[in-house]
Amino acid sequence: MLLFVVPSIYPNSVNPGSGSFVSEQTLELSKLGHDIVILDVSEYNYQHWLRKSCRNISKTYGEEGIRYKLHSRGLMTSRFPKRAVALAEKNVRKLYALAVKENGRPDVIITHFTLPVGFAALKLAKEENIPCVIVEHYSLLLSDKLHSYIKSELTGAVKDSTAFICVSESLKSAIERHTGITGKIQVISNMTDRRFTYSPPRKQPPFVFFSAGNLDKNKRFNLLIDSFCKAFPASDGVLLRIAGEGKEKGRLTRMIHENGRERQIQLLGWVPRDKIAAEYRNCHCFVLLSRRETFGIVYREAMATGRPVVSVRNGGIEEGWEDGNGILTEDVFLTPIALKRIRNSYCSFNGLDISRRCLSSYSPDIVIQRLEKIIYEAAEKLY
Repeated sequence: MLLFVVPSIYPNSVNPGSGSFVSEQTLELSKLGHDIVILDVSEYNYQHWLRKSCRNISKTYGEEGIRYKLHSRGLMTSRFPKRAVALAEKNVRKLYALAVKENGRPDVIITHFTLPVGFAALKLAKEENIPCVIVEHYSLLLSDKLHSYIKSELTGAVKDSTAFICVSESLKSAIERHTGITGKIQVISNMTDRRFTYSPPRKQPPFVFFSAGNLDKNKRFNLLIDSFCKAFPASDGVLLRIAGEGKEKGRLTRMIHENGRERQIQLLGWVPRDKIAAEYRNCHCFVLLSRRETFGIVYREAMATGRPVVSVRNGGIEEGWEDGNGILTEDVFLTPIALKRIRNSYCSFNGLDISRRCLSSYSPDIVIQRLEKIIYEAAEKLY
């Protein structure tokens, strides 16, 4: 089939780590023999608004397929959603017209994240009488309250899409609560990429904790650093390595300096996917204290590698959780105890079993088979 993939985020030159799980899923669909066209109108922040890619259409060829790019100028999407959707729609229509001219009409449109691009893609799909599958990942939708425009458009998206997929049961429940629509939403989790497979843990010291994510307030790296400092004295042979970029980087750097932990706590910046896989292999435990997650792919990548996880209940981490996977706390302030327990009883966690459980649910073969089935079913339906 000819599939048009229309994501709200996708790896690009400004943010190469953005939406890697979307591109990896798209690649798996391509490997199954589908012809893939990606319409990439992902946002740039204001620092990059003058780039030519914010004004001009470009086309590239990659493993996933053909990619048309016309990046949007980020407009604080969650605060001004109507304006952001209007801009996304304008750019999606430009890319769609060119892509159809060069490749033909798609059999199905697949769009990731309703806000802002999914809403725009669905409107276009309805006009063109093309089946539209929406895959929702957005943690904003876990909030108790939503902007009235988002709530209204979300209700329409669940109702009018050919298929509406959430990446976790917690996200499905939240959207059903916001929209009042039940029985329509299906759950298919994100997948772990094939590079994340079991690796025996390192035997030599030091003991290494690893974490990864955007350095923003939701990920609560400040509380992780504070917990680490409370759990282990500066003289202890324990390391904490954190991969990621974001607005909190300056604050976190100051925290590390003020606690005199430059030797123990390392901010790695953005780390490419291949090197992220090496970080999982070289650590003993993965820890992330996100306030909320729709799924939390980094947890599953760590578990696929065979590493126990320390986290707090946040929606996504509970999906398929078993006690042997690590330590899940009810309160973020219990993290120091959890970190010490993991270090002191590390041998009680069976990494091979952790990996097997994870891959039995989230491997590409499992996830893509379910997604492809829905795509084929969608292709048989018309508005």
